[in-house]
Amino acid sequence: MSDIDRIVQIHRDHRAVTIDPTAGEGDIIECYCGWWYTVDDHASHVAQVIDAALRPVIENIEELDALPPDSVVRGRTGMPWHKDDAAWWPASISGVGRDASLISLPARVLYMPEVD
Repeated sequence: MSDIDRIVQIHRDHRAVTIDPTAGEGDIIECYCGWWYTVDDHASHVAQVIDAALRPVIENIEELDALPPDSVVRGRTGMPWHKDDAAWWPASISGVGRDASLISLPARVLYMPEVD
């Protein structure tokens, strides 16, 4: 699924149930996900859901290994890592690819290629 498709699906899943054209910033609205928000907080909620979908946080080695080749993550220490078909490569160190266990977790996905 492309990033655009993900964003469209999130907007469908998290739109306001009803929108009162007179609703102001402090008015409460219901989201399709079942939570209630002020108008401003709802926009922030949707943005956070999109961010989490496009740049997920990786908590364990199994999640790192499940990422497709060409993914890029930033470890807890700030070091970016690039995954090829067989190993992870630290962005600032040349040489041999490394095992995923050397990446400090949690890590944030910075780039993940679209996979069909």
